[in-house]
Amino acid sequence: MQQDTCISGDQLIFDATGYMYILRGNGKIFDLTPRDKLPIGDYYHRATLDSDGVFTLYYHPKNSTDNTRWEAIRFMLENICNRLKETIGSGACGLNKVCRLVDNRPKCECPPGFSFLDYNDPNGDCMPYFTPICDKGYREDPFDFTVLTDIDWPGSDYANINPTTEEKSKRSCLEDCFSVVATYTDRQCWKKTLPLFNGMKNSSLNMKAFVKFRKGDGPQQSPHGFSEANKNQRSLIYVGPVLLSAYVFVIFVLLVKATNGFKVELGKGAFGIVYKGVVGTNMFLN
Repeated sequence: MQQDTCISGDQLIFDATGYMYILRGNGKIFDLTPRDKLPIGDYYHRATLDSDGVFTLYYHPKNSTDNTRWEAIRFMLENICNRLKETIGSGACGLNKVCRLVDNRPKCECPPGFSFLDYNDPNGDCMPYFTPICDKGYREDPFDFTVLTDIDWPGSDYANINPTTEEKSKRSCLEDCFSVVATYTDRQCWKKTLPLFNGMKNSSLNMKAFVKFRKGDGPQQSPHGFSEANKNQRSLIYVGPVLLSAYVFVIFVLLVKATNGFKVELGKGAFGIVYKGVVGTNMFLN
């Protein structure tokens, strides 16, 4: 799509050779595809701006005789989880979510202690299982932590303690009725309150996140496998979202507890995946 050259501003140009670039108002060129490496005579070209916000360029050989798939030339932004950090809004994912990169695509998930605000909208926000209330009756005894690794919500901080220790960070979060999460790295602690935004998971963070939960309510999932557990939960919900009444939601929560977050897969049948679960006489819905 090329605009009138008299109009000031940038132009996105996809020419007859298969070369795509941005022509800026000052005449400079920003390459989107390698010049002359994938000639249009030999390859089909395709560009998409997907719902996850990633602009992707693909190519496919015209004379392919097998089931060759479209191959990606370039992703923009290359890591949207880390690159898209907003001071207003939720970032790459919804509020209270965590974004991790899977095959150059953002995967948005609810961390332990949170669930989908709308189960029919997997790209929406997450809601906490409890909301902190600050009153004269607040005590730290009813709370504990789920520990997550390499996860942060930068920009959700309201207090920084430096220097400190891991144990002092947890103690400060417990004593603070506003704090729902405390992150710790390099002898520093950041306390966060709701809503959480710009959530991301990256092994380079080298950080621990202590997510506060009420002892009678959790922890809801294993902190080491919440990504896979959430994926399986969503698959179960999407089978029949129109049936997600309050009764079905109660059954679903019981299934999560019985299967330990859908942790052990036994096999697959005509109605979906089968998981190992144990239901005891002492299981109650808190």
